[in-house]
Amino acid sequence: TGLVIVVTGVWNSGANGAALSSSAYATGLPGFGEYILAIALAFFAFSTIIGWSYFGEKCWEFIAGTAIIKPYRVLWTGFVLVGAVTHLDFVWLVADTLNAFMALPNLISLILLSPVIVKLTNEYFANK
Repeated sequence: TGLVIVVTGVWNSGANGAALSSSAYATGLPGFGEYILAIALAFFAFSTIIGWSYFGEKCWEFIAGTAIIKPYRVLWTGFVLVGAVTHLDFVWLVADTLNAFMALPNLISLILLSPVIVKLTNEYFANK
C-alpha cells in the first residue's frame, strides 16, 4: 500500500488513512483498484480477527485452564463489536496503548535476563 501511495503520487493530495489508500489504488488501477483494496482489506481484517482471537484464547487457556474459553469468546466478541462501531482514532489509541503494555513484560524480562545472555554469549565465543 505504501508503495502504491508513493508511486501514484497521491501521498501529497491531503488525504489520509483509508481515503488515501483508496485514492492510490483508484489512480494506480483505474476502474477496479478500489475494489481490489476493499476485498484485500476484508480478507486481511477477517484473518487478523480470527488469528488474534485464537492466539488470545490459547494464552488465556494456558494461564487459567479450559474454563476460561467461553467467557473469553464472549468478551472478545463484545470487544470486536465495540471496535467496529467506535471512532477509528480511539480504536487505534487503545490498540497502540495495549501493544505498549505487551512490550513492558518483554522489556523487563530482557533486562533481568541480560546477565544470563552475556554469560552464554561469552561461553559460546570462548569455545569457538
